[in-house]
Amino acid sequence: MTHERALDRRFAWALFLVFAALYLATTVGLPDNPDAEVEFQTARSLAFEGTFALGDTPEAQAIEALGFDVVRGVDGRTYAWFGVGQALVAVPFAWAGRAAAHVFPEIAERHAADQAYGFARSEYFEHLFVGLRNPLLGAWTCVLVFLASRRLGAGRGGAWFAAALFGATTYHWAQARATLNDVQATWALLLAFERWLAWRADDRARHGLACGVALVVAVLTRVALAPATLVFVVWIVVERVRARRLFALPTQAFVATLAVGAALFVATNLMRFGRPFETGYGAVLASGTFFSFPWYEGLAGLLVSPGKGLVWFASGLVLAVLGWRHVERRVLLWTVPLAAAVFAPVVATQAWHGAYTFGPRYVLPAAALLWLGVAPALERVWRSASRAALLACAAVFAFGFAATFGGVVVDTQTHLDLAAQCARTAWPDLPGKDERERDDARFVALQWDFRFAAPFAHWRIFEHKLSEGHDVYDARELFGVAQDAALQPGHERERGFRHFAWVDLRERLAGTVWPIWACLAGCFAAGWIVLRGARRRPDARRGPETARA
Repeated sequence: MTHERALDRRFAWALFLVFAALYLATTVGLPDNPDAEVEFQTARSLAFEGTFALGDTPEAQAIEALGFDVVRGVDGRTYAWFGVGQALVAVPFAWAGRAAAHVFPEIAERHAADQAYGFARSEYFEHLFVGLRNPLLGAWTCVLVFLASRRLGAGRGGAWFAAALFGATTYHWAQARATLNDVQATWALLLAFERWLAWRADDRARHGLACGVALVVAVLTRVALAPATLVFVVWIVVERVRARRLFALPTQAFVATLAVGAALFVATNLMRFGRPFETGYGAVLASGTFFSFPWYEGLAGLLVSPGKGLVWFASGLVLAVLGWRHVERRVLLWTVPLAAAVFAPVVATQAWHGAYTFGPRYVLPAAALLWLGVAPALERVWRSASRAALLACAAVFAFGFAATFGGVVVDTQTHLDLAAQCARTAWPDLPGKDERERDDARFVALQWDFRFAAPFAHWRIFEHKLSEGHDVYDARELFGVAQDAALQPGHERERGFRHFAWVDLRERLAGTVWPIWACLAGCFAAGWIVLRGARRRPDARRGPETARA
């Protein structure tokens, strides 16, 4: 078993190195969304000032002036209404960025002399390094898909390919290159799931401890994962009771970790807002309209809408449905309600679509969990030797890669900026008490119109960038709307390819990027070498009988 675990670790390291290089090469680095800037300001305050309150940077002052995603705390200071878990994990990255700023002060100064969205900028390297967290956690999530698939009975080859396909053919790639908290939440929940599978096979305290820590991080990162965490905890308690291990040391470690996490959750809420369960969303929830969206419309949007549906942004899930039939029944009966608990708080909200992001970001944790059915499906397709099945499987993943790649090479902010400019002409008379509400309704309408759907519109934008070499678009040609209008992205980062961190560093800040590319190429090559070395081992392709090693 030790040998089998060592071989799995080799495959896992290969997967991590390859996808870390890929995600870091395509990262946006700097916050690509106003929410992400608010989250960063919380992280940098915690790292450098020891508080969750926003500091006195130009960006923080602008956020406070606009009152964007922030709440006044009991001490009169301004706090973000996002979970503190994102900030806690980001602290080491912020410290590393501060160190880099001392090494390359001229680049930091050029950045501080610039503006974005009409506001002054600051702390380039701090922003950049905190932005590198998601690519690394995204690569780690691919590793967790591999390890969890192995523990569920998949052979090593099938598990590795399933994990690689998750990383390259789903919207996880586009999310991992961006800066919002969905990737960290997904990583934490999947880590808890994988550690639970390890705990079932090997009843040790370290597995219970790791499972508990991961669940705490998941809730502190995204409070909307609390229902899924509750399902998780109830299931574990039931399993431990059935095994007569409720008072065993691993269970005690798990429960103690949850208790510490609950205390941290309550303490941070009391410190910021004066109430133990107030996370900052209280005013929004008190309005009574936050969960008023028809749940069936939200669910349909998350599953099949051309602008946000999983069938387009994670097309391989259609195979996962077939693969789950061959997974242990008890695990299936638990995973389905766990995934449903991720969906439940999202489908009834007006923001089910995740706003200005690529794909249905709020249900990314559920997509990762459900993807674990892909490995057994792939193995059965290979064993069937059916040419039709192989071609159908290849077509599904080819489409997934094409949709995902479009979301990487063209920034989602560019697409949605251009689409929003057309929306008022396309739907001038949608209901709403004011123009803001009508714009919200138009944004939902965009998600159901194939003319504006991201998987296809991104490729048209990309083709225009390559063939025309400029960022002025014809509305009729780009979206097929009945209007003759020239469209142009409203912000500098949306033009050309500056949404890539390394392009922005070279073009805007005159930085030298070839050492970065050399390091990333070395990382990718190292992953490939490790993989080839592991595959040469005589038992590297052993099947499901080694799954629980």
